[in-house]
Amino acid sequence: MPLAYLRDRPDLFPLLAQWIWDEWGHLLVQRSAQEFEAWLRTAKRGPGVPTTLIWLESGEPVGTVSLESDDMEIRRDLSPWLASLYVVPAHRGRGLGRALVQAAVEEARTAGVPTLYLYTPGQEGFYTALAWERLETSAYCGVPVTIMRRRLAR
Repeated sequence: MPLAYLRDRPDLFPLLAQWIWDEWGHLLVQRSAQEFEAWLRTAKRGPGVPTTLIWLESGEPVGTVSLESDDMEIRRDLSPWLASLYVVPAHRGRGLGRALVQAAVEEARTAGVPTLYLYTPGQEGFYTALAWERLETSAYCGVPVTIMRRRLAR
């Protein structure tokens, strides 16, 4: 599988931070892509939680997904989280999102995580098809979101 840990590709921190900021900056506590990049660099980003996986094709990044200990200020009682699933628009529709989610689930399972959470402002159907279940709906940063979970069998 063409996956790498972000810790092994530190040259990609600025690019991935910009992708995530452009897509979800309105839901992040950081105030800029640069501030988000600095936060991203504070964790090891290798195996376990937290981590960031990158999908590479011909050595070029085309998608990413993360596992975070804390991803939602209003639900700090839930942990850990699948977060920041992103596939470059030109590479969408080929199953890379599904593959990235599965890779993150396996990473969490290997780390001994019993239940994984996520929130989504509009992709509930995508995650339901991947065995996630709706936990609740909420508003986060003024945006309606669905909080979902996936129980990981050992």
